[in-house]
Amino acid sequence: DMSGWLLMGLPGAIYSAGLVEAWIAIGLTVGAWLNWKFVAPRLRAYTEVSSNSITIPSFLENRLHDKSRMLRVVSGLLVLTFFTFYVSSGMVSGGVFFENSFGSSYRIGMLIVAGVTVLYTFFGGFIGASYTDMMQGLLMMAALLMVPALGIFEVGGPAQMLETVTAINPNAFSLIAGTTAVGVASSLGWGLGYFGQPHIIVRFMALRSAADAKAGRRIGIGWMVLSMAGAVFTGLIGLAYFAQHPELTLDNPEAVFLAMTQILFHPLVAGFVLAAVLAASGEAQAASPTRSAAFSTRFLAVAAPAADVPMSIAARTCATTWKSRSNRLPLVRKPRSASRPWKSAIPAKVAAPRPAPSRRPARPAKAADRFACNKASSRSSKPARSATAPASSSPNPVAVAKEQAASSSTKRWP
Repeated sequence: DMSGWLLMGLPGAIYSAGLVEAWIAIGLTVGAWLNWKFVAPRLRAYTEVSSNSITIPSFLENRLHDKSRMLRVVSGLLVLTFFTFYVSSGMVSGGVFFENSFGSSYRIGMLIVAGVTVLYTFFGGFIGASYTDMMQGLLMMAALLMVPALGIFEVGGPAQMLETVTAINPNAFSLIAGTTAVGVASSLGWGLGYFGQPHIIVRFMALRSAADAKAGRRIGIGWMVLSMAGAVFTGLIGLAYFAQHPELTLDNPEAVFLAMTQILFHPLVAGFVLAAVLAASGEAQAASPTRSAAFSTRFLAVAAPAADVPMSIAARTCATTWKSRSNRLPLVRKPRSASRPWKSAIPAKVAAPRPAPSRRPARPAKAADRFACNKASSRSSKPARSATAPASSSPNPVAVAKEQAASSSTKRWP
């Protein structure tokens, strides 16, 4: 989600006011964690239940069973309207970058950043924007870690940096100096925006399954903590460095990251580091054309017949990409409960079947039993008595031996 604000706005705020401006970074990190924890798995599960919706307007329509399609149109218009202001911040950072790095016009820098972003979004669609977001995020994190890592040695170490910054601004390392409870709450409230930003929520809808939200939360929050810590230290180290070198001036505090990059690195390396600013500027704008293309596809299908309105390249690309993505989705199981359907999307651990108890072999016959069997067999070879012979009152030993042999062969160990 981070745009040019992470590389220019946050270091500039720390450079100007100190750690009191870090409440915004804290609020954003907490809000992102809560968003991943509570919204991501539920939204992914409900997305599958709601006919595999691929956009926020279509999800709201399917989830709330809106037959008039007004909810889809109104929500899509709101996304396009407010994303205009969000994208403008990325264009501003791109203009400042070209103005400070190449000495070109502010307007030309904005147009170049906007043109490149729209170009790869048109041809790549959502998949293209997702891959570029990953590469841009890695580039931004590497740049934000490299600048303070080298800058701390240039100012003489952590102790010297602390002494220099404290001499310039005694309250630079205080989180409460110069602010109020309302100001802290307002800064922390920035994190509430994560729960409704479409370019963030749509990433949750693109998860393979609701169970992947746990791994995504760990990776995303880890990236945010490292990147924001690097931005905060860049502002503090920049303040100490320019205080130790009064011959250097910094007119725009938001350009402290750009200035430190050009001072610390070789021009070749600085070019790769400065590319992170362009990556951050493009990341903010890449989400908007993707959402606009997806919305235009749905809106045109509602507002006019398909034969009368030609579909744009972005709309066709995004629709094709999302269609191929939805075809690869796993089969949806019926939710166990209407109040908690996201639990059904998480595969339950199936216990392995217990092996059948092994039956022990029959107990071998005792010596007495074997003797009785042999004796019975020898007696059975003798001629039988005649029917007229008087019957003995004692039991027949042959029958008794046979019964004992039969019972010993069938008896098993307990």
